[in-house]
Amino acid sequence: MSVFRSAGRLMAVLTALLVLPAMLVLPQSASASEAGHSGSAIAVKVHVARDAASGASPRTCYAVSGHFISRYNQNPGGWGCAVTPEYAYLDGTYQEFANGEMDWSPSQGGNMVVSGLRYPGGIYFQFGPSDPFNYDAWLVRISQEGGGTFQPECSSGSNDGQGNYCDRSNGAVHLGTTSTGHWQIITEGCDVSWTGSHTCRQSWTIPVDIWY
Repeated sequence: MSVFRSAGRLMAVLTALLVLPAMLVLPQSASASEAGHSGSAIAVKVHVARDAASGASPRTCYAVSGHFISRYNQNPGGWGCAVTPEYAYLDGTYQEFANGEMDWSPSQGGNMVVSGLRYPGGIYFQFGPSDPFNYDAWLVRISQEGGGTFQPECSSGSNDGQGNYCDRSNGAVHLGTTSTGHWQIITEGCDVSWTGSHTCRQSWTIPVDIWY
């Protein structure tokens, strides 16, 4: 079974993403409701990592701890230096790295971390664990500022053997792209009825922002 029900090959979809109709283009400042949070506007992040995307060297390396240390330790060389401390953001926190960003999104589970790791040829988006919540499927919404958005679905139990997988409380998706700019990724877990209808009680996570 394909990891994505309707998205097909990620590279093909991302290529198509860049020529979607203007009605799907996201504004530069998305509303908080778009990300599943209350309030009139998303708080502004301190984006040091956008400079790292252009090859600038960070002036300070900060400590990594708390909810982020476990994921960081899986690939410290890939993440590189933490270029910011951990900042409060919406109802959680975030921290930027030389090659990506991690966000703690507690409304979707007390230990839920969503992250985007930039690498040559793409972005690796990872999420979980969502305990005590668990789901039949995950929606992953991928947006490019000034480009467009698409939303593949990842069924729990899917695994293509190439790093794309979802279970009932975790998942990961490789986004193959060579398009530069600002990418924002969110996810939400859903229960799926026998008719195919979706119930997504915990709504969208805090957004991960990546400059590629």
